[in-house]
Amino acid sequence: MEVVLADGELLRTGMGAMPGAKTWQQYKSGFGPWVDGIFSQSNFGVITKMGFWLMPEPDAFLSGTVIVPRHNDLVPLIDTLNYLENSRICNGFTELSGPAMGLPGADDAPPMNPALAALSLRRSTAAVAELDQYAASKGLGAWSATIKFYGPAKALAAHWGYAKERFSAIPVPDSG
Repeated sequence: MEVVLADGELLRTGMGAMPGAKTWQQYKSGFGPWVDGIFSQSNFGVITKMGFWLMPEPDAFLSGTVIVPRHNDLVPLIDTLNYLENSRICNGFTELSGPAMGLPGADDAPPMNPALAALSLRRSTAAVAELDQYAASKGLGAWSATIKFYGPAKALAAHWGYAKERFSAIPVPDSG
């Protein structure tokens, strides 16, 4: 960004902060701290120039869903998602939902069973066990995460394979 501050000073962010930079919008990560956010939704300065990084259309796209059966599996599910996102293994927007609880906000979602809603508000080991039993009786997972990948097709297959390997560390309960 190029910003005129209240005192009239001209400030350039990212690579524009480098003296003599002529192609400063070509490198999206920039130089130094990323302070663009303080100007995009404030009145700290007047933005006079802004560069946008447009991601090229990827070669391929892949989406996969991971379902965990128990309520308390949320912690290792999120830990694994965090690792994959921070490692840039998955690079799309992750969707997290609780299939057993319904999909609040979805236009076609049926209203949540009032007894299930009340059970979900209880904070006890017994309530968690009941939620797990409910999910199992309906053939649903307690939590699901849809993760997305984009890039070269060969890389996506490898990334999805690696993601499945990481998620497989979440233990599955015995069925018998």
